[in-house]
Amino acid sequence: MPSIKLISQDEKEETIVRSTSDFLIWLVGNKYPFPPKNFAEHDLLEKVLQRIQAIHGDECEFEEAWDAVVDVDAAIDDGDWEEPEDSKGWPPGEWGWDNKTGLIREPYQFYRDMPIEIFSDLVAKLSVKLKDFRLVGYHATSLESVSNLLWQGPQEEPIGTVNAKGKGIGFYVNPVVGPSTSSGKDGKGPSTGQVKKSSLLWGPCLVAVYAHKDIQIRLPKEAGVPEPKAEALLYYGADELVVPVNHFDEESLLLVRNPNDFSLSSNPNYKAVKYDNPTDAVSLFEKGPFIWPR
Repeated sequence: MPSIKLISQDEKEETIVRSTSDFLIWLVGNKYPFPPKNFAEHDLLEKVLQRIQAIHGDECEFEEAWDAVVDVDAAIDDGDWEEPEDSKGWPPGEWGWDNKTGLIREPYQFYRDMPIEIFSDLVAKLSVKLKDFRLVGYHATSLESVSNLLWQGPQEEPIGTVNAKGKGIGFYVNPVVGPSTSSGKDGKGPSTGQVKKSSLLWGPCLVAVYAHKDIQIRLPKEAGVPEPKAEALLYYGADELVVPVNHFDEESLLLVRNPNDFSLSSNPNYKAVKYDNPTDAVSLFEKGPFIWPR
């Protein structure tokens, strides 16, 4: 069975990759500023591993691994891919399968099976970070984008490159709350379970969206007229809440997944275990402020 040792950017972690799903887990956990948009595919990752082995042998550093992903993706797009001589096939590992065709389908999502005391410490730290925030909804994104979204927050430049932006420039959220009441409290919204499920129509990876408790939610001043600099979050209905660009900062908005998610932990000492359901990645986050322990 082929294998490659991958070294993290800080050179503190060494991970042995034996399949394309192992490699995918490593890539998601070892985020890169400008990853290709569609690297979460078995066929592409197999070619990348073949390239790495041909050039670097059985050990590869962070930059070298990501450079190979970028180069192979570009070569495939340009029709210039050439399989290295004496290259070996790589087993897929854990992927979703299409039972009718027998072909690999969607990548799974994973969490790190860490000791409960480590997990509890991470959640306690997250609780402190979220103490002045409350959950307003969920946002769906691609597996390729989730790490950078959690790392950098929403960015104005990429908006509109994947999904439409019919209500103007902003960060689009499926809300669990309604417009603020006269007392300043969030209005009633649908259940978190319902919103998580409906959000998956827009992408396979969910992030929970927390807004500062002092930021109000209101209806748009005029239907169909964007308000990119609004001081409030804009409520366009039960399935659309828009965060204006001026709230794209950590003082206003925080995006989170469970702290043992593979996009947040790359420690190879903790086994990567696939979620039963993609909504499990945000299972800790329910309506209102984040409270731990519950």
